[in-house]
Amino acid sequence: MSYLTHPTIKSYIESFNAGGSRRAITKAHIESFVVPLPPLATQRAIAALLGGIDDRITLLRETNATLEAIAQALFKSWFVDFDPVRAKMEGRTPEGMDEATAALFPDGFETSELGEVPRGWRVGCIDDICSTVTNGGTPSRSKTEYWEQGTIPWFKTGEFHDGFLLQPSERITNAALIGSSVKLLPKDAVLMAIYAAPTVGRLGILVEPATFNQACTGMVARNEVGPWFLFWTLLNGRDWFNSRANGAAQQNISKAIVSAYLTVIPPNPVLDSFNLVASGIHEAIRMNTEKAMTLSTLRDTLLPRLISGQLRLPEAQNELMCAIG
Repeated sequence: MSYLTHPTIKSYIESFNAGGSRRAITKAHIESFVVPLPPLATQRAIAALLGGIDDRITLLRETNATLEAIAQALFKSWFVDFDPVRAKMEGRTPEGMDEATAALFPDGFETSELGEVPRGWRVGCIDDICSTVTNGGTPSRSKTEYWEQGTIPWFKTGEFHDGFLLQPSERITNAALIGSSVKLLPKDAVLMAIYAAPTVGRLGILVEPATFNQACTGMVARNEVGPWFLFWTLLNGRDWFNSRANGAAQQNISKAIVSAYLTVIPPNPVLDSFNLVASGIHEAIRMNTEKAMTLSTLRDTLLPRLISGQLRLPEAQNELMCAIG
């Protein structure tokens, strides 16, 4: 099964997919496929090696899901449900935090346009917690000097999965940066998809300076706010953003709608405390994501070489050990 789903083998199979209005692969095509067939013992050893890689990738992704749930639960507890404030109102010690952190939270609420919020906290919009809010652009495809041998990452919303943007499908040149409407934002900027519900609201976090197309709004958090408070504020507001999407052909929102989204804004010491914890969690997520990508690429490169006999199992095992450190 791993062999048949490998990208190279899929391309080989799809080359048989010819026809008129309805392209299809026939039984005769399948019977004519040329498939390398190592000895059964070798096949089993290859399957065990590749299965082990798949298991490692699965474990990394499951670990990331757990870490994301922890970060989301922390944000919700502090900034949506206000659990530490409620605990102090009831004379209880807030759970899961030391005395110094608990002291940062008030012991009561006040009325605001968002309803009851912790006393002394304020309400503001995305514009208030960002130093930059801007839409992207697409350099002209007719100008090859904008694309050929490009080195600057350029992202599209289809690459957004509410996580780190590690590998763009396309890159642009410095000429495109100067001569088009694209914007270059720094590491830790947060990108949001604003076109075509249900894509609306999907997020991506930059790991290096990068550009993006006009279907995105890019945001840079103010230094005192930090990227992770901004990220989780936007993710928590996804249902609201989708409820504002409108249009005949496709459901969109605008930069103005993103900028105007209201949120509670805690004092800087609370933000510092949250971002310290969230940064550690998300750094672990980034490292796990990179490891999973490395293992996935290794798996896809090992398979055809092992099947063809170009690579022996001990050599493949050495490559795996180098990849996982």
